Amino acid sequence: MLINPLPEAYKKYQSLVYKLNTIIDNKQLIEFPYLSNKGTATTLRKVEPYLVVIDKKTGSIKLVGYPTNRIPPDDQLRHYLLDKLDIDDIVVLNEKFNRLRVGDDQVFDTPKVLVICRVNFE
Repeated sequence: MLINPLPEAYKKYQSLVYKLNTIIDNKQLIEFPYLSNKGTATTLRKVEPYLVVIDKKTGSIKLVGYPTNRIPPDDQLRHYLLDKLDIDDIVVLNEKFNRLRVGDDQVFDTPKVLVICRVNFE
């Protein structure tokens, strides 16, 4: 669900944000290649996408979601910089999620970020 309009400074991400918003609204899993934080390896990530946010401290725009292919699994959300995502590389899977795999506070109590879109279960 779109919560806030995308600020003017982030308009280059508009197509990607709208695509992610639709995916989040439909509660679909996605896969995409992602370069590690160390910049040494690109791996395929399979994610339940929950939010698109702008970090108030750094100004970075991010996809926030639960990685379903982590071994071992944990209860931590991961943040993926939109700068590292290519709209054409995002594969929408024929899989859906119907609940959060983390505490509600991690998705709905987010004072350090400006939420652009967020999953909704109502």
